[in-house]
Amino acid sequence: MRYLEFRQQGARTRNGLNVPGWYSLANAIPSTVLGQDAIVTNFGFERSQVNSLYGKATLSWDNAIFIDVTGRNDWFSTQPQKERSYFYPSVAGSFILSEYIPMPQWVNMWKLRGSWTVSKYAASIYEINRAYTPGSVLGSVAASYPNNLYPLDLLPTTERTWEIGTAAYMFKQRLRLDIAYFNKLYFDRKISQTISSASGFATTLINTGEQLVRRGMEITLDGTVIKNQNLTWNSLINWSFPHRYYKKLDPVYSADDAFTKVGGRYDVYKRDILLKDPNGNIIHQNGYPVESDYQYQIGYGDPNFSFGFSNTVNWKNIIFGISIDGRIGGLMYNYIWDKMFDTGVHPDTDNQFRYDEVVNGLKNYVGSGVKVVSGEVKYDKYGNITSDTRQYAPNDVAVGYQSYMQDISGKGEHGVMSESFAKLREISIGYQLPKSFLRNSKIKNASVSLTAQNVLLVTKFKFSDPDRDTEDLNAPSQRMVGFNIKLGL
Repeated sequence: MRYLEFRQQGARTRNGLNVPGWYSLANAIPSTVLGQDAIVTNFGFERSQVNSLYGKATLSWDNAIFIDVTGRNDWFSTQPQKERSYFYPSVAGSFILSEYIPMPQWVNMWKLRGSWTVSKYAASIYEINRAYTPGSVLGSVAASYPNNLYPLDLLPTTERTWEIGTAAYMFKQRLRLDIAYFNKLYFDRKISQTISSASGFATTLINTGEQLVRRGMEITLDGTVIKNQNLTWNSLINWSFPHRYYKKLDPVYSADDAFTKVGGRYDVYKRDILLKDPNGNIIHQNGYPVESDYQYQIGYGDPNFSFGFSNTVNWKNIIFGISIDGRIGGLMYNYIWDKMFDTGVHPDTDNQFRYDEVVNGLKNYVGSGVKVVSGEVKYDKYGNITSDTRQYAPNDVAVGYQSYMQDISGKGEHGVMSESFAKLREISIGYQLPKSFLRNSKIKNASVSLTAQNVLLVTKFKFSDPDRDTEDLNAPSQRMVGFNIKLGL
């Protein structure tokens, strides 16, 4: 049984302090807005409880076949009363083939394994309850009524996962190979759905019938490359890919577009692209690029695959390590790069056109592309062209360079880049003090090491670190150096 109670309360000034350094609410600067308090207060209270029963059985036969079975039932207070109890099981097994099938002498063991499990996740605290938001108005206690219509019945979000794999140990276990394939199904997912304002509310929480499946594979090869009295070299290579797909669509709540379809990738990267002629030239109107009224797929957000390569070398008492990893493929919007064009701080904006506009007062920038001189184009509801009679001529309309860069910033594919990268993640070198050196002390073992992280980043993604997998004004990859001393008593 797990019981949770969370309370919080606080207050802050809205406009800062009258006297710097005197940290008191009595020192708050009065608000200049009529009816607005100088002090903002907050209060929160959350409480939940879950009761659970859990069981596990383990079976084995002939030291070669192993099966684990579990079952769990939860009663969660945050769920509706009718859906408060839910059960989820799991089963996992392994079979050592090498115990029954003759193997070459260099194969020490070959194993097959598999597992299947169901996981369920209850609603968050007060996610389905009518809860007021406390506050204050003109110094008086007040509470605001929520604009979300909460459901009476809501199933827990459910995930079903199965995995199969194999592992082999070879050459006196100096070489090890592990291959795994997994399949994870997401259903009964909770989503916030917009509803008619005539109801008096803005959104409601539902279980969508849309199902997603995540499929992927992971391969790991590791082994001892060299092993003798003075030198040991261990190496590991890892390669993996996971992708999400639509398994089933909800006839009411699934998106009605060209990208949401059974079997299609969930991570489609879509944008309101810049319009182009059949030859790929950007279409301009009055000297500026024209953005589409429809979204189009320009790639995928998730990487094609990830990889890793690590090595550890022990030579006498010296330990050396190096680790490299990265991701290949996938698109990400580079907000910093794009905003640098908008604000004029990108190095590429330091050119003759800008000089002519700032110094000579000329607006002589002509964007590369075409303009429409006649005809029209018609689309269906998904943005597919149904008829096109447009005729083009080279764009010859000059505009200000600054206004052109500010206009194109945030439009279409401008700023969307591949997030592929390879990173020298870590290099370390250490020294293990000989036991003879520590013989007369209480220290049983000691070592010193020097480490460097994020040593080198190879990528075409500019001014930011794609390793974060999101561009939220995060800093570029930062190198770090550390010194370690370890003592064992």
